[in-house]
Amino acid sequence: MDYNALAAHRLMVRDQARTAAFQRAIAAAVKPGDVVLDVGAGCGILSLFAAQAGAARVYAVERSPWAAAVAGRLAAGNGFEGVIRVIAADIRALQPPERANVIVSEWMGTLGVDENMLGAVLWARDHWLAPEGIVIPHRVTAMLAPAAPGQRVDLGYFGERPYGLDLALLAEPAIHELLMVRRRVLPRDLAAPAQPLWTSDVGTDTPDTVRRPHEAEVTFAIRRAGRATALCGWFTAELGQGVTLTNAPDAPDTHWGQLLLPLQSELALAAGDRLQVRLATRTVGPGPLMFAWSWRIGDGAWQGLDTMGAPAAPAMPAPPARSELSRFLAALAVDATAFAEFLAEPDAVIERHALPAPLAEALKSRDAARIGQALFAPGQP
Repeated sequence: MDYNALAAHRLMVRDQARTAAFQRAIAAAVKPGDVVLDVGAGCGILSLFAAQAGAARVYAVERSPWAAAVAGRLAAGNGFEGVIRVIAADIRALQPPERANVIVSEWMGTLGVDENMLGAVLWARDHWLAPEGIVIPHRVTAMLAPAAPGQRVDLGYFGERPYGLDLALLAEPAIHELLMVRRRVLPRDLAAPAQPLWTSDVGTDTPDTVRRPHEAEVTFAIRRAGRATALCGWFTAELGQGVTLTNAPDAPDTHWGQLLLPLQSELALAAGDRLQVRLATRTVGPGPLMFAWSWRIGDGAWQGLDTMGAPAAPAMPAPPARSELSRFLAALAVDATAFAEFLAEPDAVIERHALPAPLAEALKSRDAARIGQALFAPGQP
């Protein structure tokens, strides 16, 4: 999603399930006179809610100068110019002018952690939050279930003998691809009840813990015969004050939809089968996380895929160091001090390591696709 485009912000603001839930939680948490910090403010909608609730000052921190400018105009246009202070910066580069009673941030990706923003929220908690202050949301749980959603229209086309030819082979490789197109999975598409993967808790998590891969192994007990073509993921967020938000299949539709991780081939499931699944995330840069997932039925052989396009071993190791960029990132992963410095001043660290210009530019772009291409580009040293 391009957050430097109004279309992305329109999509999120129009998501009633998401936006109204945050408005209710903020209205219940913010007291007149409170100081509020909005981390990754985007167009500033959560900051506007905090001002509506009576906050004395709201610090809307947004890394994108473009989005920050939009937030500033919306604050002024709604009469909150004297309440909302928009700051175009990375939160880690700032010293708090004062402590916040409430920190709010909509940091969730489709599976919760996958947009890789939680570390910034925890940094803000440790540096900005007043004693007895609260963070919204305070707990987010990732969920997973095997599923057989309806076939994508663009793939079904190839099974219909277009132009009088058998072109079904063109659809087959798509089962190995991450289904990036937003999908709506229905409860009837699930092949087994969902299982929790992990819970992110802003009260107990630390920046160190969220830097590590999220890993989980779950077992699904198949109750009735069916099939599965993908693993379906979503989150449930506790925003506080009894307000929850989820993009689960049985919840109101949201802009997230559900995360779909395809299987290599359709699984025929019989009542009594045990489907084991391993799922892990990994960081390859400052952008969204990558996924690796493996599965097997009973004591059968493990199969696996990952979002880098290569089969993943059941143990889900980190990707091999194929380029100078991957070696640079691997070094950061084992050096907590260097990693903290990279988070605070990424451009300075990149320049100090004298990465070749194409690799440095890819990393600075914070674009997951460009970083992935740089990591695995043919001919990289």
